[in-house]
Amino acid sequence: MEFRTDPAAPSRRVWRSPAWPAILSGVGVAILGVMTLTMGALTLWVAAMPTGHALALAVALPALVIAALTFYVWRDFRGKLRGAIVLDLPGGRSLVHNPPPCHETVAYGDIAAVETRLETYPAQAMAMTQRAWRLTRRQGPAIFLFEERALGTFLEAKTLRPLAEEIARSAGAPLNDLGMVRGGGGVLGAWFVRVPDWSAPPVSAAQQRALLRRSRLTSMLALAGAVVVVILVAISWLH
Repeated sequence: MEFRTDPAAPSRRVWRSPAWPAILSGVGVAILGVMTLTMGALTLWVAAMPTGHALALAVALPALVIAALTFYVWRDFRGKLRGAIVLDLPGGRSLVHNPPPCHETVAYGDIAAVETRLETYPAQAMAMTQRAWRLTRRQGPAIFLFEERALGTFLEAKTLRPLAEEIARSAGAPLNDLGMVRGGGGVLGAWFVRVPDWSAPPVSAAQQRALLRRSRLTSMLALAGAVVVVILVAISWLH
């Protein structure tokens, strides 16, 4: 990786991938590709002999190994050639996950998948629901991207799915929906919240509908409470 300053914004620092790793991978693909074709042709030539079947099998096995290695290096070369995603993520981008700031570049070839799931946190007859998104890598830990908060309420923000789909499409990676998981809401969904592990199994469809109704009811009660407070304040000012 090379550290550079963004010409369009001198105060912004950006990591960029140099060209030499892609060049080396390309050379490796060329060498392995030639070896694969040579070994394949040799296997066919030996197999055509009247008594060469056993020898052909002995030649074919390493040829298959080299072919698999060629495919692996090709995938690495394609990822390096296609570029990378530059992440500049603040630390406070989640209410409950508390991810650290992320300022790094991830090569498209290193992106395994973009994952999303609904998360609901019931607490004291209330519930809040949000959608979390993260990026998983072939090497290195996953990166929490962003979340959509207050789903199913009047405070629900615009969906971030198009952005996640663009990341997955650019990287040639799948976008996996993991369903809905249930966490611990702690005290009023603000303190002692327990975040479920990303390997946690999803809840059933019936539970999901019930939890979403609970979130909407929480939103309606919160809105009604706010209206009552405004009315009481207005009355006190009038008197």
